[in-house]
Amino acid sequence: MRLLKTFIKFVFGKELASTSSLFYRSAQVLLIQLCGALLLFLNNYLIIKFAGDQNYGTYISIVTWISLFSVIVSFGMDDLFIAVLPKYIGRVDKRAIFNVLVWATKVVGGVFVITSLTLAFLIKTNILQELSRYQTIHIYILLLLLTFMSLLISFLRSMNRIVIGQLLDKILRPLLMILVLISFVVVSVSIHYKQLLVIQILVLIVCISSILYLFRGGMTGKNDVREIRFDKSLRPNFNFLLISLLNLLTVRLDILFLTETVSAQEVGYYNIAVRFADLINYPVVILNLIVPTLLSKALTDANTTSFHRTVQSTIRISIILTCCALGGMILFGKYILALFGDGFIEGYYPIIVLGISHLLTAFSGPLNALFMVGGMERISLYCLAANVLLSLIGCYFLIPFYYMIGAALSVLIGNFAYLVLITYFYYKKEGVYITPFKIFNINRVSK
Repeated sequence: MRLLKTFIKFVFGKELASTSSLFYRSAQVLLIQLCGALLLFLNNYLIIKFAGDQNYGTYISIVTWISLFSVIVSFGMDDLFIAVLPKYIGRVDKRAIFNVLVWATKVVGGVFVITSLTLAFLIKTNILQELSRYQTIHIYILLLLLTFMSLLISFLRSMNRIVIGQLLDKILRPLLMILVLISFVVVSVSIHYKQLLVIQILVLIVCISSILYLFRGGMTGKNDVREIRFDKSLRPNFNFLLISLLNLLTVRLDILFLTETVSAQEVGYYNIAVRFADLINYPVVILNLIVPTLLSKALTDANTTSFHRTVQSTIRISIILTCCALGGMILFGKYILALFGDGFIEGYYPIIVLGISHLLTAFSGPLNALFMVGGMERISLYCLAANVLLSLIGCYFLIPFYYMIGAALSVLIGNFAYLVLITYFYYKKEGVYITPFKIFNINRVSK
């Protein structure tokens, strides 16, 4: 027990009392994420076994493209929730907060119609060749449901109900997918990519219904409530939209390029490698779910010391946990990949390269969230744009020659550029350079 306390003190530094709660809450979310990861890998394993490599690769290609268009349909509302709602929790009637969700849903509905018409045109004219091969109404239904699910999960996060959102998204969703998949097999329904899309649609309907059931109390109440004031001109949404889109491209641009370059089976192999590499990145993802609320509070309280310490603690935890996860994947990655089939072992070295790129992300900590909650979305936009641009160049030149390794190297190049730029902008703004163990001010004085 004393050893554990010593370790926690080493990780959190001087502000142990205020930031150790971050560790315990992160551990809670981490447990959910790990359980969700196990379910997700079981889900992928069963799809591969029941549907085959070809259908699995096709399904992944379609879902990846749908995810891209889902970000466009969301129109930055998920980030708007995080930027606007936390400061009003406990200060206004719940109905006022839910009115923001209703307004956002109406806007997203309009964007969905425009995006769907655009997508239909791109498919009809064979501009999106990958989707043109598999024209199906399921694409549009899944696009709508996936967008609404993402919107609701983000709303839960902004309401500081992160654990509930994670349980629904990371546990219930893959668990239902597994149960429905097994049910299809039991009744002797052949599993092709269209059936997989139908299963995903059914699962999303159940998950969305569950969230709406949780919201039933907040959607009713007094009609004359104090309205939340924020910019409804949608101008901030364009920045949020571009940031969300660029965020997605930083982790999916490689797969999008691969869908146009290699066979569906190889796309499936690489997707499993990406899923395992995502495990290495889990500490960063989890902390980025929790930390923005703390940063927003520190900004509101104008507590600069607490603000910098929170950033430092987050970076420190991220690096330690990411290194541990990367080490485990180096030791056991090949053996785990072999469970999916001999072809999937090709993904081992891409996992290592992607793991190193995730380690670079850990060094940047929550700096992106800082600029988001601080009203400086443009800085995040510039850094992410540089990331995507260099990744795009890497994909164009490396994937045709090195395939999966080339895709992973492209991600690494983009993440390195992002780390350099985001650190530079933070230094210019705050006059400090934050390392995992020291905070240096502009005069190189350690705090």
